[in-house]
Amino acid sequence: LCFSDLIDNLARRGARFTNFYVSPNCAPTRSMLLSGLDHHVSGHGTMLEHIAPNQRSKPGYEGNLNERVTPLAEVVKEAGYNTYMVGKWHLGLTEETSPAGNGFEKSFALLMGGGSHFSDKMGLTSKFPDALYREDGVLVEKLPDSFYSTEFYTDEAISYLSNHRDPEKPFFMYLSYTAPHWPLQVPDHALDLYRGDYDQGYEALRGLRIKNAVQLGILPVSPTISVLPRVVPQWDSLTDEQRRVQSRRMEIYASMIDLVDRNVGRLLDYLKRSGELDNTVVVVMSDNGAEGNSRFRIGGDDWVEQTFDHSYEAMGRAGSYVYLGPGWAQASTGPFRLWKAHTTEGGIRAPLVVAGPGLTSPGIIEKNVVTVLDLYPTILDLAHARLRPSPDDHLRTGRSLMPLLRGRSDRVHEIDNVLGWEIFGGRAVRSGDWKLTRVAGPNGSDEWELFNLHLDPGETDDLSDSEPERLAHMLQLWDSYAQTNGVILPESKVHGAWGDVD
Repeated sequence: LCFSDLIDNLARRGARFTNFYVSPNCAPTRSMLLSGLDHHVSGHGTMLEHIAPNQRSKPGYEGNLNERVTPLAEVVKEAGYNTYMVGKWHLGLTEETSPAGNGFEKSFALLMGGGSHFSDKMGLTSKFPDALYREDGVLVEKLPDSFYSTEFYTDEAISYLSNHRDPEKPFFMYLSYTAPHWPLQVPDHALDLYRGDYDQGYEALRGLRIKNAVQLGILPVSPTISVLPRVVPQWDSLTDEQRRVQSRRMEIYASMIDLVDRNVGRLLDYLKRSGELDNTVVVVMSDNGAEGNSRFRIGGDDWVEQTFDHSYEAMGRAGSYVYLGPGWAQASTGPFRLWKAHTTEGGIRAPLVVAGPGLTSPGIIEKNVVTVLDLYPTILDLAHARLRPSPDDHLRTGRSLMPLLRGRSDRVHEIDNVLGWEIFGGRAVRSGDWKLTRVAGPNGSDEWELFNLHLDPGETDDLSDSEPERLAHMLQLWDSYAQTNGVILPESKVHGAWGDVD
């Protein structure tokens, strides 16, 4: 099953990264992208909506880009760039912590993690019943009646480039589509783009995607990649009505991604017509793994149930509240275990495409392990921008991808480079092919597990008992990561972090 192929075209003329790592959750990843620092340092040690009492008011847990950050947009602006931001922000609610306060000259930003994709501005929980937007730092009172997030954000991006740009300056654009964040919604004309295409179920779709990825060389041939963790009910065990509703979820989700793809195409078409495309580097990424958590009672009360229309006929329309769910999320993450909010591969390994001038081998599939922290120095490298010295420079582990993309080096990091993660008490560390993880929440045991990702990318064979020395070494690496970056583990259950069991 294919969407329109505009992002695919970018991938074919650029580089696809198969070992690109992010945080398990959106705001922490975004804070790393725009700061070049681990999210426990930059102000998003956890999701502010789910912060534990012992983390409140602690350094690194402010819920906005803190004073230790030199925002990416500020650095490239000092290098002579116009700077623009459109879409989901989720890095601070006030004017000072909005894009306008972090180096963006023009911005239209959804301040929270998500909301209705239409003009009704419905929020996600009873605590935030209204979605808040700021334009150039000023709160937006009313959205246009024709507002649909993906299309409106693209209109704004094109407007900034055509009406507000100094033609003597290059530009940096952070275009952050909210789609396909829940609630899953599309305009009426897109409601039936994929009607019936997912009636075979999530297990069949997962198998097809794994098969295709292996054929394309994106995934290795491994006996563990087809093993499906039994955390979701088998498709055949569902009732006809349950299958009908499940299929509709995926149809709407696919339509949302299709609209993102088409709107990326609109922006690229503008750049082509203006003569800029051949001199523009485009980066396409996701900020976490697919969303497999239940989001029906995330607010801890009945607000969603009482406020939205949950009928089958309303699914995908304004006023409905639909989320993807674990079955389709597992199909989306393919061979990788679990999904968003988990430190398993399904939560932290994401797609990355880089396309633009100067790449030595367009269409390459790059298997080097890289992270979102590498994008900050990559963009500075492209912009010939210089970062002012800071006391936190020793914490900047990211490296520019340009030597790799331009064929001057065959790797960015050393093979045994150490990567660390933590969110909601779930944690992980990777060095070389080895990964140690501890999965918190309803889908984990909250015990340390050890995996060899080269042999077992699906994290199915726990080697912690048979590799005690390796286990001890990896635990030391985790402790070092946590101490260096100021990780504060939650002392109590983080309510709502994973939603309800679906």
